[in-house]
Amino acid sequence: MALNVNGGGAVPLLPDLPTPPSGTAENPGAQPSPLKSTGGVLNYGGAAANAPLLGEASGNALQAGSGQQSGGILQGLMMFIGLQALMQALFQSAGSQQAQSAQDPSQLMAQEGGQVQRSEQDTSIRPTEENLTGRPPGDNRSAEQILEDNPVLKNLGNQKDIKQPQLKERFGDWTANNPDPKSRADAAYNMSRVLNSVKGLNDRDGGDRGDVHTNGKIEGITKSGDARHGTEAGVLKDIAEKGLSALPADGNLPQTKDTHVRKDGTNKDNFQWGMGEMGRIFSNIPILKSVLAPMFNNIGEARTLGDVFTGGLKGLAEGAMSAARGPVGWAVTAATDTVSIALEKGGKDKKDPPPFA
Repeated sequence: MALNVNGGGAVPLLPDLPTPPSGTAENPGAQPSPLKSTGGVLNYGGAAANAPLLGEASGNALQAGSGQQSGGILQGLMMFIGLQALMQALFQSAGSQQAQSAQDPSQLMAQEGGQVQRSEQDTSIRPTEENLTGRPPGDNRSAEQILEDNPVLKNLGNQKDIKQPQLKERFGDWTANNPDPKSRADAAYNMSRVLNSVKGLNDRDGGDRGDVHTNGKIEGITKSGDARHGTEAGVLKDIAEKGLSALPADGNLPQTKDTHVRKDGTNKDNFQWGMGEMGRIFSNIPILKSVLAPMFNNIGEARTLGDVFTGGLKGLAEGAMSAARGPVGWAVTAATDTVSIALEKGGKDKKDPPPFA
């Protein structure tokens, strides 16, 4: 098949094609002549760029009215090579895209920047008995690697209320007692998802728990190995006994009447517990509710010595603001506290334990 190599384009040689308009400034009234193909010969009415293609016999030459044949041959050769390279690049690109689209999408998601995504740390998807099926496609980490990536599992204790035997029965054995490396890694992935979801819970009022989310350990275990209700350990104990239906659906730690548990689900020591109980007592007495209770309540919620001081100072500042308002301020404070105490008692469960119980 011969090509028309003229002006940077290439078209198949077809019979009886109309000649492109040749109207120019010198001959605006020129009539187009038909483009004939005879024996593979392209007659283009004298276009200078036409010349015989490489390898063509003289009978199959492109008839040109003027111009140099050698220039046409060179131009045609270069265009042929360029078109060949262009087509090869297009085919390679199409093949690459087809291969990528045929690849498992979950495998594409599992890889990012050459590293496996730690999808077990994504707490936006609630783990269920149905979707805990081990590592996703493309995640080839071992159990040991998953433990390193998830300190909460690596640091998981074996206290009596952690109930590791029940957890392993539900989610698989991630320890060296499991001789199957694949099964062990899948179990480590499953257990990490569960633990990370527990760590991701908000406090019992729906607030953020700060660094408790990422401290790498399950909070709420007493020195005797008991799991306090309303803590991460309490939730994990319930999951071991009842399954993942015990994971709070609202994303918050459960409400609790255990006065040794802070709002963020951590345990109070005896000093902090005593300060919190004093705050509870003062919170039921008008004026003291605004003047002294804030200091004791803040100390009771403190988790570090620094929090004890800052909480105490904050409480004193709040009380000083009430005292600085003078007799009228005291009267307003007393009246406000009285109404507040009445409302709080009206909404309280009668079974709530008394202070120091």
